[in-house]
Amino acid sequence: MLIVGIIALVRGRFKLSKNKEVTGGKARLVGLILLAPFPLAFCAGILLAIGSGGNIDPTTALVVEVGLVFGGLITAIVVALAVAKPPQAPAATQYAGFAPPVNAPPTDPNNPYASPFGGDQRRPPG
Repeated sequence: MLIVGIIALVRGRFKLSKNKEVTGGKARLVGLILLAPFPLAFCAGILLAIGSGGNIDPTTALVVEVGLVFGGLITAIVVALAVAKPPQAPAATQYAGFAPPVNAPPTDPNNPYASPFGGDQRRPPG
């Protein structure tokens, strides 16, 4: 849960199944929900210790922590299922410098500084 939450938070993508995924800010929200039970369980342990005067019943602490972990997991799954969409194919990217020149003038064969690939290697405007 911790590792999946960190990955969803950093990458901004949470894959539910082959046909469903959550992306962007919604995936980061799911990541935060997956990470939330850990600090909440810590705070609940402190509150239990303060409330009981230092004599914490281990069964009570276990029930509270397990409830927080499963509650966070179920909440994250429900939110992810509610906002999940079919995955989209990644957009094709052009890498600057590797794209073929657009409307380049013919290359002078006698130019010793001409690119062996031909054309003007500057990026096209726009």
